[in-house]
Amino acid sequence: MLSFTRPERIALSYEFFTVLHGANPPKRRGVVLVIASMSERPRLSEDKVSDEVKSLVGSFHRNVVDEVATTVARDKIVVVGMAQNPFVKKARKLLESRGVKFTYLEYGSYLSQWKERLALKIWAGFPTFPMVFIDGVLVGGNAELVALDAAGKLPK
Repeated sequence: MLSFTRPERIALSYEFFTVLHGANPPKRRGVVLVIASMSERPRLSEDKVSDEVKSLVGSFHRNVVDEVATTVARDKIVVVGMAQNPFVKKARKLLESRGVKFTYLEYGSYLSQWKERLALKIWAGFPTFPMVFIDGVLVGGNAELVALDAAGKLPK
């Protein structure tokens, strides 16, 4: 039996479950639901991506990615966001209310600069905005920032 400290649901194929457990699991629409840890996001294996696609992804709005990467390397706290997003506003308001200095980078709103934001999501591997970086580390978004604050771990 597998056990994990932070269980999350994932779907495994019948064949993979059988290899893990050596038993026949109950079927449910051809997929078995099991409890497993998802500490890493699934990624397409590098050998399954053509050189052309690697080049395309690597150059996709590279100027924006480079701007964020440079700012994250230089500044202690960086918030990357977009206009009109209430969670970005909440994150900025929290930092401001605590007197925390931060750099804010904004890329469009819901209907503009979506490709630039997509490039940032691909680069960071984080699906939403804001993206909050502390000491060069992506700590998450607004919810994670609130949790850091509640735990007294928000930098001054």
